[in-house]
Amino acid sequence: MALTYKDLAEKALVAFQTGIDYLMDHTIISLWLDGGKGWQERWNTAPYAGQYASCMGIALLSKLTPSYARYSEARELMHNAYENLSCAMDPDIPVKDLREQEMRNININITLKSIKFLMASLHMPEGSRNKKVIDQCFTILENAQDKDGGFFPAIGTREESILTSQEALCSLKPFWLERDHASFLLSLKYFEDMLEIPITVNSDVDQKDRLLVALNVISSFVEEYPTTVVNKAALLFQAYLPYFGSEQKIENRFHAYGCSYYGDVFQDAYSIYKPTLIMDTLLNFLDAGQLPIQYLNRYLQDITAWIDRVINNGFYGNIKDLSFSINYHILLLLYKLQQFVNSNISVKEMQYMIINPVQFHKQDFIPDNNSVVAIMPFRPDWSKAVFAAFKEAVESKGMTIWRSDMEFRDDLIVQTIWEKINQARFVIADCTGKNPNVFYELGIAHTIGKPVFLCSQKTKDYPFDIATIRHFDYQPHDFPKLKSNISAFITEMFKI
Repeated sequence: MALTYKDLAEKALVAFQTGIDYLMDHTIISLWLDGGKGWQERWNTAPYAGQYASCMGIALLSKLTPSYARYSEARELMHNAYENLSCAMDPDIPVKDLREQEMRNININITLKSIKFLMASLHMPEGSRNKKVIDQCFTILENAQDKDGGFFPAIGTREESILTSQEALCSLKPFWLERDHASFLLSLKYFEDMLEIPITVNSDVDQKDRLLVALNVISSFVEEYPTTVVNKAALLFQAYLPYFGSEQKIENRFHAYGCSYYGDVFQDAYSIYKPTLIMDTLLNFLDAGQLPIQYLNRYLQDITAWIDRVINNGFYGNIKDLSFSINYHILLLLYKLQQFVNSNISVKEMQYMIINPVQFHKQDFIPDNNSVVAIMPFRPDWSKAVFAAFKEAVESKGMTIWRSDMEFRDDLIVQTIWEKINQARFVIADCTGKNPNVFYELGIAHTIGKPVFLCSQKTKDYPFDIATIRHFDYQPHDFPKLKSNISAFITEMFKI
């Protein structure tokens, strides 16, 4: 059944609100305040609320509108959690024991703790923000920035963290734009320079992850970067999208020195859920008009799976090992998706259909606008000359043509044909001789909506169910007319 993106957006909003209901019903007590609440990364096992998760929880609650049934309760919970965070960060508030002192030391020594508090502050009403702690956190942030624009994850650490640097920019975008800070421009340049690092499809995971993070930052600041940089980043994103890997997260582990009351080195870690980072980058480029909506189609199965899982369970993940940050990234992505769809009128009414074929395994494709697939018999005497005419017509428009006897991979040819048809801009199908393979592949092309230049040497070779589709008959040696018809088809369909 065909659905519209409006349907998808409505379902994403239901999932988001379902996730918020679970969030509000599963708080953890605060170590700092009697009656204080928050959340922890290890959501269902931790005894006390933590810094990262509580900041992320506030950010999620801030997205709610008064139409949400529990809006007042959510606002009250936001203020409660923020007050708890302020106590944890403020060195002027006395600690009750060594445990609280150690947590305070960790909070004011790890850069990301300050970034997350600033992010939470951004989502609070202006009159409720703790200005003193905000200024303290900005001072920590400034001291953590390296001369090239990157950020160190903790005081005393001399190795930059790309995730800390990404969070410093993307989570605090309104603060940076408001302050117009010189260090902000330096950080933008830090990620721009990453586009120059040579990356190949065989590069190690770390290199590709760094590129992905850089592309996410640039996609988040399309109005602040030069157009040439944004265009280059969008092209790189398209080129490397199939090669970013299937790993579920990008993680940064680091050490903080002098945090522990006993003088021990404190180890911390922060990670980003990779599938949502890719989707976030994609939505940013789509919203900026850098990519066509078709790029979203390849993720519709994943998106609907996320939606269904949250609606059914109230959360995304495994209840035995529930990660708050993964839930946060999933819910934030679903909220952003429905915002994107609802703010783009032309997208809302577009239809889509999720196809899950039994015989074809690969379902994520990047369209190649210069690629054409020829579906035709190989063995007849006329085949070679006709294919040469197809090739000449296509190449005159700056495109390339492929047919399955050109492939020498050691795999199932039908899988390769499936991939090539999905990637192609259009298909040329020659029905001469009523070849069964041609009709099988033509059915694939029609099913997935590919434009088809349908032709034959004999009108009788079109079966009744496609005879009414526009087609072009040609004589075996009248190649000028055949090439002219293909050229006109390309011009009419694609304006080239």
